[in-house]
Amino acid sequence: MKKIFLLTIIGLACLGAISWAWGTGKQFRSAQSGIASLPSYNLLLMDSSSLFNTKQLAVGHPTILMYFSPDCDHCQEQTKNLIKNIEALKDVQICLFTPMPLNEMKSFYQSFHLGNYKNIIVAQDHKFSFYNFFKVSAFPCTAIYDGQKKLVKLYREEVNMNRVFRAIHT
Repeated sequence: MKKIFLLTIIGLACLGAISWAWGTGKQFRSAQSGIASLPSYNLLLMDSSSLFNTKQLAVGHPTILMYFSPDCDHCQEQTKNLIKNIEALKDVQICLFTPMPLNEMKSFYQSFHLGNYKNIIVAQDHKFSFYNFFKVSAFPCTAIYDGQKKLVKLYREEVNMNRVFRAIHT
């Protein structure tokens, strides 16, 4: 009798664990499908009054969205690597944005001479839209979208250019 009771308890615990895991997986799949397409949100441009909406990014060209902090060494290194490879990325839209104050963003923009690159947009995520949408936990956070605005890869750390090129050419 004790064995039957014990087996029943174990069986119910297993069913509960399976049910919990299935529900968690369903929530994860739902969250993943939500980020599969390029989200629409407004970013504040350098002039501190103009807005840029991510839906303005052109269809037909891959897109790199990089969430950065101006004082982050990894973000600075990733930005240097983007610039070093800018010729190979000439058909890629690159949008760098930060939640940090505008003066810090402008210093970053100027120190890397980002105004020299027509395919790079630098903006402020003044409403923390990217942060909330992607549940950012560290800088840099980089989302790569294909020409149809479908998510190819999300990196939650500094990413080397070989991985970026593989994601773009997938």
